[in-house]
Amino acid sequence: MVRRSSSDYSYIDGYSQGRTPNDVVWGSTKAKDLVSSVRFSWDNKHQKIFFVRFLAKEGLNYKNADVTPLLRTLNLDGYEDIKNFNGDNVHDIIVEKVRRKLASTVSELDPDFLFKASLG
Repeated sequence: MVRRSSSDYSYIDGYSQGRTPNDVVWGSTKAKDLVSSVRFSWDNKHQKIFFVRFLAKEGLNYKNADVTPLLRTLNLDGYEDIKNFNGDNVHDIIVEKVRRKLASTVSELDPDFLFKASLG
C-alpha cells in the first residue's frame, strides 16, 4: 500500500483495483447485497473531517461536485462496474449515500461556511 497526498485529500492506493461483488462495502455488507436501505452509520469523527474538508474545497458548488476524491478517501471507490443482486449499480448507491451525508454535514455547519469556502 502506497500513501500519497494531494493538497486536498489523503489517498490510499490499491483498494479500488479489482473490486468484486463479494467485497465488503460497509460493515458486513457485500457489494452484491448493497441496497439503498442499508444504513451507513458515519459515526467515526475522522470520517466527518473528510466530509468537512471536501465541503471546504467545493464550497457552494458541493451539490454538483465530483465526489470521486471523497470516495477514494473513504475507501468507497472502485464499484462503478459492479451490480447488486437487483441489478442496481453499487457505485450509484454509494454516491447517493455520500451526497446525503454531505447535505446533512452542511446542515450541521455554520450557515456561512460554504459561502466563505467559495470565496477562497
